[in-house]
Amino acid sequence: MIYRLLLGILFFTSFVFTQPLVQPETYDTTLDNGLRVIFIKDDYQPILLMDMMINSGSREDETVGTAKLLGSLLSKGTKKTTSSEFSKTKDLNGASIGVNVGYTYIHINMSCLMAVEEVMVSLFKDMILSPRFSPKEFNLLKPQMKVNLEELKTDNDWILNYFATQHYFPENSPFAKQMTINSLETVSLENINRFYSKYFTPRNSTLVVRGKFSIDAMKEKMTHLLTETQPFHSIHKIKTFTRNEEVFETISSIKEVLKDLNKNGFTKEEFDDAKSFYHGYIPSQLESPSTLSQWILFGLHKGLSIKESVNRYSDLLAVNQTAFSPLIETYFKPDEFILVVLGDKDLIYDQLGSFGPIEVIHYTDI
Repeated sequence: MIYRLLLGILFFTSFVFTQPLVQPETYDTTLDNGLRVIFIKDDYQPILLMDMMINSGSREDETVGTAKLLGSLLSKGTKKTTSSEFSKTKDLNGASIGVNVGYTYIHINMSCLMAVEEVMVSLFKDMILSPRFSPKEFNLLKPQMKVNLEELKTDNDWILNYFATQHYFPENSPFAKQMTINSLETVSLENINRFYSKYFTPRNSTLVVRGKFSIDAMKEKMTHLLTETQPFHSIHKIKTFTRNEEVFETISSIKEVLKDLNKNGFTKEEFDDAKSFYHGYIPSQLESPSTLSQWILFGLHKGLSIKESVNRYSDLLAVNQTAFSPLIETYFKPDEFILVVLGDKDLIYDQLGSFGPIEVIHYTDI
């Protein structure tokens, strides 16, 4: 009897695991901003799952602990919601949101019923694109993480792993980075904002959307939601110098140039000059085998194939002038900018009033 039962279990197990896997309907696309989105249709339950992978993690910390703190702050409110409002919206809609920070990635996930899809997709989007990074939440979170680190000191496995890592890897190796109470103390909101601006970019991310939906309808929604809002930060800097007495004239001249650029775009001569520059500059940067290897390696890390990585240079040169018109109209607006002036306050202050509100900071206070 025992043998028959065992044989029955083995036969049943074998039967179950030799069935062919059912391949779900999928659609793999890349949005105009470079974000790769994979849609998976799943009609089994009326649930929506969203998983985003940022291809950077604690390895990229300039101050150890930055990525961990950033991951914890992502669910502590957005530019539109406070931390309590964020949690209330999530809980009232029966959704779950999680953030896992690894060595080479930050994984952000959300699951909810399709019935509350509109609300939760909007919250998830705001969490990714416009996190609050509140000083109040930051100051509350640090002591909590310190307590967690103190508790880890009672975990034998953690202690063994910590010292093994310290002794195995060289001190300057990125693999030796481990968060401690001392390193946590030195992490600032500035570190977190710099990490976010540098690594939370469309081309450094992949989004997987799975659920009971029409792939065409969901693709249209995600394209509208993520492309129109221009995910993540896009910063363009114009830098110059002048005499303290000529600040007003210099800024006014820059505004006039931006106004003309926004209205008329580049001239053909300016565009051709820029292409000529990159035609010579990029090959000069790729002359050494190591640089070329890095060019390909970083392309692969961003999800490109080797062929696509190599072709980035020729693709850049193939860009035509008309492709810039919508970008110029969207981003180069002469009345929408942040102006930072370093100089003698007594000579400069009165020249700046017409450009907007002024905040004065002494350089030693930075």
